[in-house]
Amino acid sequence: MCIIVDEDVAGSFVSDRDHQDNRPIHDWIDKCDGLIVYSQDLINKLQDAKALTRYSSYLAKRVQAGRAKFYGSEKLAPELKKLQALDVRAKDDLHILALARASGARVLYTEDQKLQSDFSEADRGIITNPKGRVYKRSEHAHVLGHDPGCPGYLSKQEKREKARRRKRRA
Repeated sequence: MCIIVDEDVAGSFVSDRDHQDNRPIHDWIDKCDGLIVYSQDLINKLQDAKALTRYSSYLAKRVQAGRAKFYGSEKLAPELKKLQALDVRAKDDLHILALARASGARVLYTEDQKLQSDFSEADRGIITNPKGRVYKRSEHAHVLGHDPGCPGYLSKQEKREKARRRKRRA
């Protein structure tokens, strides 16, 4: 399963790992099979220099560990074009919706209500098959479930096999 951490919570997400609302996501990414997906547009929207540095560092470490995946603008452009034809409420967050469509991520951590609405209302045709789910606080940890539909996702068995191959090469 993939998750997108929106810029409105990214700063606190990395600076306060032990906050009760952040801890389930960190545990899921670091100890289970979670994968965080991101794009340059998402990084560029971070206004606070400290948050930008921390979040970039966090993502770089997760990429090295196989727990984060970057999506470039060439992958998002076709989805951005399609989204412009839809009735999107969160016009300033088209990049997040395009990232979800391109990556297959169906969980979003955000406090932006318009974005939550666009992401989770499948009948609006923005995020579908399966519909998007929004994580807002620790009570929503159940949405961090198992959905292998996200490209880049590796099952536990695939991860063990990949680790064995790496050991053999070393």
